[in-house]
Amino acid sequence: MYYPNLLSPGKIGSLTVKNRVIMPAMGDALANMNGEINDDFIAYYQERAKGGTGLIITGVCRVDPDGPAVANQFAVYNLSHVSGLKRLADAVHRYDGRVFIQLHHAGRQTNTMITGKEAIAPSAIAVPGGLFATPRAMTIEEIKAMVGKFVFAAVLAKMGGIDGVEIHCAHGYLLNQFLSGFSNKRTDEYGGSLENRMRIVKEILAGIKAQCGPSFPVSVRISANEFVEGGITVEEAVEIAKKLEEYGADMVNVSGGGYHAMYGIIAPASFDQGWMVPFAAAVKQAVKIPVAAVSLIRDFDYADSIIADGKCDFVCFGRPHIADPYFVNKLTSGREKEIRRCICCLYCSDELNSSRLGCSINPVVGHEKEFSKYEKDGNGRIVAVIGGGPSGCEAARVLAIRGFKVTLFEKSDKLGGQIKLGSVPPHKFRINWLIEYYEYILKEVDVDVKLNTEVTATTIEEMKPYAIFLATGSEPIIPHIKGIDGPNVCTVDSVLAGEKKFEGKKVLVVGSGNTGLETAEYLLQFRNEVTIAEMLPKIGMLAPSSGNYTLGALTQAGAKILLSHMLKSIDGTKVEFLNLASNETVIKEFDAVVLSVGVRPVNGLAEQLAGKSEKLVLVGDSYQVGNIATSVKSGFQKAFLFDSYKETV
Repeated sequence: MYYPNLLSPGKIGSLTVKNRVIMPAMGDALANMNGEINDDFIAYYQERAKGGTGLIITGVCRVDPDGPAVANQFAVYNLSHVSGLKRLADAVHRYDGRVFIQLHHAGRQTNTMITGKEAIAPSAIAVPGGLFATPRAMTIEEIKAMVGKFVFAAVLAKMGGIDGVEIHCAHGYLLNQFLSGFSNKRTDEYGGSLENRMRIVKEILAGIKAQCGPSFPVSVRISANEFVEGGITVEEAVEIAKKLEEYGADMVNVSGGGYHAMYGIIAPASFDQGWMVPFAAAVKQAVKIPVAAVSLIRDFDYADSIIADGKCDFVCFGRPHIADPYFVNKLTSGREKEIRRCICCLYCSDELNSSRLGCSINPVVGHEKEFSKYEKDGNGRIVAVIGGGPSGCEAARVLAIRGFKVTLFEKSDKLGGQIKLGSVPPHKFRINWLIEYYEYILKEVDVDVKLNTEVTATTIEEMKPYAIFLATGSEPIIPHIKGIDGPNVCTVDSVLAGEKKFEGKKVLVVGSGNTGLETAEYLLQFRNEVTIAEMLPKIGMLAPSSGNYTLGALTQAGAKILLSHMLKSIDGTKVEFLNLASNETVIKEFDAVVLSVGVRPVNGLAEQLAGKSEKLVLVGDSYQVGNIATSVKSGFQKAFLFDSYKETV
């Protein structure tokens, strides 16, 4: 399919951009501790430029050492940063891409564990939720100095050959705090009326245009709805956008939310595609400068249509750029089926919060330099991959690229392994996109996929492979307690596979990991009364971001949660627990018990196949139990590095 609007050139001020695709600013934590650009940072953005993206806007760039949101955040506040900017600009420009840096200060959302200093804000009002201490209100002198810091960062960006800047006035950060009546209670010239609340941004825009020239493009990102009482609404956002145009902005990038409403910053899978596009459309009707839209946009025909319908001029694809940096080139050349589409699992957010950017389905993210060159030394040697889950599929893909002759065996009639079940709970349908990708790409790289084939030692003996990759996955753990084999007891696998069906029943789900929570949400669709029992004193979620949303949905739907309750025995409908908090026995009645107490590796074939090839490699859950991310990473890395360590004398 051709995308005439999405892939057509666009303009931001005097700057021509080769297509309407924007990689919006996303945290990456790839810079050095002092904010300087390094090789990993360059390689990450260069791949996206190489992949055909029109405009790349870097992750938040702090204009002040005391205003970071995350560790290892990119920074531009002194001359020493210019050389890194030149490297970045060159890396993007060599592929005809454009690059902006997003100028940022976190304000009351500053990570003070990094700075060791008190956070500042327009007013001494804390972020709702108690995650941050109450900030100190800025003085007039500090506000004037902050204006200078934003302007100076833009000057440095221009010196470094960067094409433009974006002023971050969204997501609850400092400038958003000034714009919003929710966080700005000042009574001086920087508070009160909308014009006063916008004064700091007006001064920043004026300073940038004066110092960098009127033709230097400036985008402004806004939260068009803060989703909080007293905050910015769409109606006020329209007025903000009109004033931004008056003040000299060249584009408005429309987003939403803040730390009090994270779903506006990074929406979970349960939200509809394009749910914030109406905000962009409202702004678009009010201004003549370009407008960029964002909000869980995954379908490219939809993206093309919102430009055609005049709802926006550019489309921001955030996480899709993480999952597949080459998706624009694939669209341009009609290779849509080769795109590794983002499954909206929020793993990237979890990884960023704990260390640095990662992706559940693209293990190369943040390591582009390290994994840039495939050693094509397979020389047609035969490799058997046993198991068609994500680790087996990824290993087969990489081995085939390296020139091995790969046969993948899968005992069922479809690739995917456990993630076939993972796509069943509400809002998880996008997981099927990963399966569809492997079904297509394995054919493209000439992997011989044999479905409905259970491997035996004889199979391998006849094949005479050089190596075997064992990717046989995992199986549910069944606790050894009385009544566990009763007719009303089953595993989450049997529920999600449709083998066990419950409707209008009282169902107990034992275990509160992500699988248990998602299965509970699935069961609620069938009018079941669901209770979740967890032996730990808190919910045992494996994926914090997606798990939090699932837990919220369960609570709202009326699911009951029993913490510190250890399953002791099952006698028909009577279930006995030990309350670990009170050390008391508790008996409750349920029609059915669904077990979700973890899984263990399935690798019994390893012993049978020992000696049947020169090398035997265990990948994915068969090596170490994990999730989609660890499975794909295991398959990739073990295949990428396989046979690459040469002995030296």
